[in-house]
Amino acid sequence: MGLRQALATGLDIDVDINATPSFEKQEFSRIRKEQGVKAAIAWRDARFTNEG
Repeated sequence: MGLRQALATGLDIDVDINATPSFEKQEFSRIRKEQGVKAAIAWRDARFTNEG
């Protein structure tokens, strides 16, 4: 696969990911609107910690 094809494929995948609704997107948006960007980013980051 050449670079041009890889970029085109990556764009297709990115469009699919961003066009698909998900709980995570909705929750991030809700927190951002209610509590601000810092809280939304903290929520997102907390999902990837090894605590718990």
